[in-house]
Amino acid sequence: MTRAFTERRIRRIVVALGAEKGQTPVLEAVAEIAATMEAEITGLFIEDTNLLRLAELPFAREFSWSRRAERDLRAADIEHELRAQATAARRALETIAKREGVAWSFRVARGHMPSELLKAAMEADLMALGAAQRSFMGRSDIRGFAEGVTGQIQGRGRAGEATKPAGPVTVVFDRLAASMRALEVGARLAQANRCALRVLIVVGTHKSADELSARARERLGHQRAGFKTLIRPQIADLLEAARDESARALVLHAGKPILEQRAIEALLDELSCPVLLVR
Repeated sequence: MTRAFTERRIRRIVVALGAEKGQTPVLEAVAEIAATMEAEITGLFIEDTNLLRLAELPFAREFSWSRRAERDLRAADIEHELRAQATAARRALETIAKREGVAWSFRVARGHMPSELLKAAMEADLMALGAAQRSFMGRSDIRGFAEGVTGQIQGRGRAGEATKPAGPVTVVFDRLAASMRALEVGARLAQANRCALRVLIVVGTHKSADELSARARERLGHQRAGFKTLIRPQIADLLEAARDESARALVLHAGKPILEQRAIEALLDELSCPVLLVR
């Protein structure tokens, strides 16, 4: 990059963790960002009270696709599995953080998942919502209890490992100052994963799109990126754009429209790729 980013430094990154499956690539990507920015990672595991309440219903059943069998869904089983998942998540974070040489911590919270994520996002400079943070419940589907969710970020890959093709790191960019930090995070993530960078220019009119695009290009310097203009988009429009791009990750600043429970729920339910919220 030809110009240094001079916005407020990112010091604390919170990454939401859940089922062990699929979270390692997300953690690796976040750890690379933390190492570059000399930031600390806090792993957050949320025990979703909605899931616990579900187990108290008399008709709740667990179906295992691998065993092709079902059984009563009991609160004690969920409590045990949540503890096991939290332990696995902590170990995964510890392993990757130590390998990258970054400071880390881990905590467990219990509550309504979107509300807890919203609270954590307000306290962090950057919040990483990996696909794994859905824990058992993908799109509120009980089948997620047995299967978990596989994250979509793919790293560079190790010898002998197959890598899954994926789309670009997609950044939402508007006139707010936090967009510059989001652009920096997205650019570094694209470089670390050796993938394309896509910038969604969010403006009120087409007339101002060229000016904003030029500002983003200047900050990126020699790093190549594709650009797309969105006029006064809602959260649904951003989600649709990310899906159309088959985005590897969606990076956006945590502006007021995003830091709302309905927006957080939409991000959790409708995107399979990790989301990075930058304040």
